[in-house]
Amino acid sequence: MQADDWAGRADDWAGRVDGRADDEAERAGERAGIRARWAEEAVRAVRTPQGDRGERVERVERVVIEGVEFLATLTLRSDVGVLALHGGREGGTAELAREVAARTDATCLVFTQPEGDPVHIPSHRMSVPHCETLRDFLARVALVVSLHGHLRPDASRSIFLGGTDRAAARAMAGALAQLAPSFEAVAEPDAVPSGLRGLNPRNPVNLTRAGGVQVELPLAARTARPDRVRGAPEAPPPRVTAALTDGVRRLGVLRHSR
Repeated sequence: MQADDWAGRADDWAGRVDGRADDEAERAGERAGIRARWAEEAVRAVRTPQGDRGERVERVERVVIEGVEFLATLTLRSDVGVLALHGGREGGTAELAREVAARTDATCLVFTQPEGDPVHIPSHRMSVPHCETLRDFLARVALVVSLHGHLRPDASRSIFLGGTDRAAARAMAGALAQLAPSFEAVAEPDAVPSGLRGLNPRNPVNLTRAGGVQVELPLAARTARPDRVRGAPEAPPPRVTAALTDGVRRLGVLRHSR
């Protein structure tokens, strides 16, 4: 991808900065900074060849973000992506991302922490230009489903759907309501807690061409073994896995109908 293409894509998503912000000058400055940063990185980027649609290309990168080492595993498939930024911290999200992506032929990017106690870095601060796998992921996909976990005691059966693509959020809510009815799918923006809305313009879920949906899952929706041994794989509930799979398929249809 050429630098001009990166700058054009940066213009697209930078224009989606929240229109309700009070300080227009601050928003304009942020957009300019985003465009400049990604255009500069595009010039320096060394791209990994991407195969035709349907080809699997997997790459693993060790990347340090704010002093924390992450293992980022990227599997290139279609132009719909599944992302788990906090796979080492929010149990079950890495397993869900890999399984749902494999079932739907979606591109997948999972971040885990190979050593030490898991550290939570906010999503918008994970969007660092020196992470090549994230750059390749964002270049590949047009729409993304970003899986996260929450531990809100007053919402232990609620799945919150954030992100800037509200049509995608509603489509995902429909799949969850149909196939995982024991959980409440919350897609109305005002009903999603402010900290879970995923609207920061630097959040990777908002950096693709069509934006995306941030899925915030309670513990019961991402593991059937809350008392598992540390380091052992999670076992996400089959109904939630099926619902998310159906939701990603719906988003693929939605993506290509626009």
